[in-house]
Amino acid sequence: MPFPDNSGVSISMRILTTLARAAVAVALVSGTAAAQVSASMTATTTIGAALSVTAAAGVTGTLRFGTLAQGASPTVVAASSSNAGRFDVAGIASSPLTINYTALPATLSGPGGQTIGIGTYTACYLTTNVNAGCPSQAISTAAPMTGSPALSVGGAGFVFVGATLGTVGVSQALGTYTGTVTISITSP
Repeated sequence: MPFPDNSGVSISMRILTTLARAAVAVALVSGTAAAQVSASMTATTTIGAALSVTAAAGVTGTLRFGTLAQGASPTVVAASSSNAGRFDVAGIASSPLTINYTALPATLSGPGGQTIGIGTYTACYLTTNVNAGCPSQAISTAAPMTGSPALSVGGAGFVFVGATLGTVGVSQALGTYTGTVTISITSP
């Protein structure tokens, strides 16, 4: 028979009570430590069309000074005129653009190595394919087009180019004179 202490509770009973309390405490602590929570999320991306630039199809992709007579005065083709050359730009909707003019010929070359000078170049950028009233600016190979050009919400843009053709010599060789205008476009 166990020995009672002064409170009348046996030592064995107190040991059992203490052990029971310890077991409950261990169960509570180990239950908390084993708890785990988690969450998930979805990762997505959308791939858009690569940036592209091409001279417009047909005559609209050509800066056209028309047919001129020998001895003709300088001819101006504004970037907002129907004879302006056009580049078509396509890419991801609303993307900002940097437009550089990498080749603006100083002359058009023709038969027998003869040339006709080209003066000031102008350009304008629009998100619609209608250049009437287009606000043009002087351009050069030294700096990109000013302003903040960006593609339309449909992912399209149009660069219209004009220039001033110099005086045609009175003995200028008859025939076709050509030069190449080149632009490069980047989108950050």
